[in-house]
Amino acid sequence: GADGDDEIDFEYDFDDDDDQDGARVHADEPEPFWRMRLNVTNTGDVPAAEVAQVYLVYPPSASEPPLVLRAFQKTTVLHPGEVTEISFILSLRDLSIWASEWKLVRGEFQVRVGSSSRDTRLYATFNTYNNPK
Repeated sequence: GADGDDEIDFEYDFDDDDDQDGARVHADEPEPFWRMRLNVTNTGDVPAAEVAQVYLVYPPSASEPPLVLRAFQKTTVLHPGEVTEISFILSLRDLSIWASEWKLVRGEFQVRVGSSSRDTRLYATFNTYNNPK
């Protein structure tokens, strides 16, 4: 309200249908990808929208910056207590770096999801060691 005390806050959690680390590999054609499904809840006092952001932490061998923004999605306006599901998909290109051509980085990735790079709420890990390409 006019007093400025209204709090805007969101809670993130993994969708119950997914396995416990939240990231699942799909070996679909034409190539595998990683999907994360999560719920965002408005835990604040006022209707508001959230922009959920997905950051990747590459394996050290990639020499990439610490946190790389790979995807983001804005929710609809959520009323206090309202929940919405968001799904993010990461392709092999998202996990690759450019070195004269796109090369898939082999190793363990960490995925962080939150409202900014300084405010990440969810973490998942997966690796690309066994990827066929």
